[in-house]
Amino acid sequence: MAELEGMAGSLAARRHTDADRTSLLAAHAKCEQSARADDTDTYYYDNEVFHQAIYAASHSSFLIEQCLALHRRLRPYHRLQLRVRNRMKTSFSEHAGIVEAILAGEADSARSQLRQHIAVQGDRFSDLVATLAAQQQGVSV
Repeated sequence: MAELEGMAGSLAARRHTDADRTSLLAAHAKCEQSARADDTDTYYYDNEVFHQAIYAASHSSFLIEQCLALHRRLRPYHRLQLRVRNRMKTSFSEHAGIVEAILAGEADSARSQLRQHIAVQGDRFSDLVATLAAQQQGVSV
């Protein structure tokens, strides 16, 4: 997923239109609202729209199709990882850099930031699993 997202971000940086810019900024603003409200459920859905705006801005129908298919398969995992302490706020912060890179036309930076944004979720998921295991054992993390 990290590679596909990175590719979508790179293409979006090179190909985005004014309409894509508007959609991406609107999606980012919605993420900001839900992050400020500390509402992980709403952020989860706003985050989906944000990433879909990046896919759309890539203007690659094959890549959009592949990203959406893999994103659907990973939905349960994505939802859980937002429950890791500070992940939602960190995710939103990462989004800001991604938006900046895409809108500035910085394809390499957009690719790199999106890859890292998605790859870090694997680390966060293992943190969540460890926290849940500790809670089941009555240990505070």
